[in-house]
Amino acid sequence: MKKITVMIFLLACLVCGGMAQEKIDRALENGVEVINNHLEPYKIKGEPTSLVLERQISIDTEKDDIAGIGLVDIETFDVDSDGYIYAIIWRSDQNYIYKFDKTGRFLLSFLRRGHGPGEIERGGTVLVWGGDEIMAEDWSMTKFLLYDKQGKFIREVPLPDNIGFDSILGNNKYLISWRKYEFGKSEIPKYIHKYLGIAGPDFKVLKELGGMKWPNPMVSPHINALTYVFVDAATKDSVFVGDAQKGYEISVYDLDGNLFRKIRKDYKPLKVPDEIKKNYEKPLSNPLVEEIRKKTVFPDRMPPFRYLFTDDEGRLYVMTWEKSKNLREYMCDIFNSQGVFICRTSLGNYYTRGLLKREYESLVIARAGRLYSLNVKESGYKELVVYRMVWK
Repeated sequence: MKKITVMIFLLACLVCGGMAQEKIDRALENGVEVINNHLEPYKIKGEPTSLVLERQISIDTEKDDIAGIGLVDIETFDVDSDGYIYAIIWRSDQNYIYKFDKTGRFLLSFLRRGHGPGEIERGGTVLVWGGDEIMAEDWSMTKFLLYDKQGKFIREVPLPDNIGFDSILGNNKYLISWRKYEFGKSEIPKYIHKYLGIAGPDFKVLKELGGMKWPNPMVSPHINALTYVFVDAATKDSVFVGDAQKGYEISVYDLDGNLFRKIRKDYKPLKVPDEIKKNYEKPLSNPLVEEIRKKTVFPDRMPPFRYLFTDDEGRLYVMTWEKSKNLREYMCDIFNSQGVFICRTSLGNYYTRGLLKREYESLVIARAGRLYSLNVKESGYKELVVYRMVWK
């Protein structure tokens, strides 16, 4: 009888322990739900606990066949609903956009440099627009261009001045960003402000979602490196905004710009690696950039995160500065559609950026069960790798 009682007690403890482990730490602050995530992922019934990537194809700019079509670099890309890939190169003497099928086979290129109809002066963003059209934004002009999937020019769409596209949302709304300059006594701006907002079909701002302010490096006596991290991502019905100066906290907004959730997570602050500091110590040939380099001051710790993206199921992926066992890859925290931390893994992202050079974050897109990652190889060439995402 005593043995049975003890067994029942132990079973109850196990059940209660499992229930306690699965209980989500939620709170309410000024009517906003706050999800408090800790160092280890939650274990939730029915939620996957690991993600495995199975490499399928790559578009490698180091290979002769890719270079032969004129694609010697990839700055950004997008993927349509049929899995076709659209890669863009900004400084091309031929075409800016290159289209590949889901097997990585090159199909066509389009969008030439110029000032005429359907031509672009300086390449910028490429986005799949509404599923059937390809949008290319000319950063030097207040317009973007629309093409069909065969590269045929459709029309130009004017834009308000100083507007940049971040994401296409649902309900004919867009996530946009813009800059403003704060002047002191001089004609040179003292501070630079970046703002983020939701716009309607006319691209006018419906709701501002906050922003970030930093001193103009041209006039500031010192520059705080790695401090001003302001990143965003979106699904069709939610916008995620991360300001690293607030710590590891992601604000979540609906399409009307209402803040309805905050995702917080505990993390272990990392020291700034010596390799980053050494990169700043190298003299540069550009006198203007060299002056900025000499004024650079490093914080004691790295920011809590560096990049956000989402998938079709509403999961949020937060790329951190913590390296995986492969020292060229970085760890990524994955949250479910409710903001709960469920998984932590490396997504194969290689990141080799000189912070004073014109190099950019590794772009990642998760769509239709595939992960598309733009990586920088050890050789310096870029490679767009496509993986199948296997959740377990």
